[in-house]
Amino acid sequence: MCAGVNYRIRPSIKKLCVRRRHLGLNALDRINLKYLQQVIISSVVVNKKLLAKKATRSNIKLLQCVKVFLLYAVTSYYQILLAPDELNFRLPKVKNRHRNIQSFDDEDFPTNFRFRSKEQIRLLIRCFQMPEIMRDSYGHKFITVELFLVVLYYLHFPQVTTDLSFKAIFGWPYWKVNLGVRIFLKWMVINWRYLIYDNMKFWLPYLPSCAEKVRLKLGSMGCNFDYSEGGPGTFNVAFFIDNVIWGSCRPGGGPVRDGPNSPRNHPLIQQSFYTGWKMIHGLKWQTCGLPNGNLKLFYSMQ
Repeated sequence: MCAGVNYRIRPSIKKLCVRRRHLGLNALDRINLKYLQQVIISSVVVNKKLLAKKATRSNIKLLQCVKVFLLYAVTSYYQILLAPDELNFRLPKVKNRHRNIQSFDDEDFPTNFRFRSKEQIRLLIRCFQMPEIMRDSYGHKFITVELFLVVLYYLHFPQVTTDLSFKAIFGWPYWKVNLGVRIFLKWMVINWRYLIYDNMKFWLPYLPSCAEKVRLKLGSMGCNFDYSEGGPGTFNVAFFIDNVIWGSCRPGGGPVRDGPNSPRNHPLIQQSFYTGWKMIHGLKWQTCGLPNGNLKLFYSMQ
């Protein structure tokens, strides 16, 4: 009955139905399946031996008991292995809501996008010279205004974004969100990366005023510093260093580039992103926090 089927090998997540992926077997389910498999095999062996014997009243009664026990074991086995019947319903189709700046209220922007008004979003689109449509090399295209709002909602903090929140607000499934964010960030890095890398020269003229703000703030808290060694502007604390680890999944396990037959990344890439202190994979950022609220990236990984 169970010949030729290896029940120890669970199908991969990609081969499972979407409605059954969250019903992955835990350790207790695997133990129960292994025990039921042994019971089914033993029952089949006993059934064959009883059929080979002479048909007597006791053997017939025992054979009926074995069949009932075998049916119960098989039923219990498939109840654990298969998904419940109540999950076999048609899932609602996710429709794109085609949101734009006008479709949100004014109070939604500070909460969802961390900007005060709609005009600030329009100003960013004009200043960064964003095209009306963003495309990638595989033919995917997005409306820039809608994609920009999705990216801002994806990056805003400390609100936690989930698959359901993107479906409720934008009507986007999570795979589409990840694809759009990757296309947008790639476009930003290609066109405006000089604003991110080596921009310390831009902040050098502001360091004396920042140091004075720090001195005044410390003075208001009871830590007064005089100018015994120099005049105004000689206070030498202009910013504060902040370290943070941005946790991520294990990188380097996928292909080097998109497309079929792509080579895999070297295992050392994954090891370089692991920190034994936090026991996680991620990037370690060190930034310089200025009194005006801006952060200057000092170095991004070590």
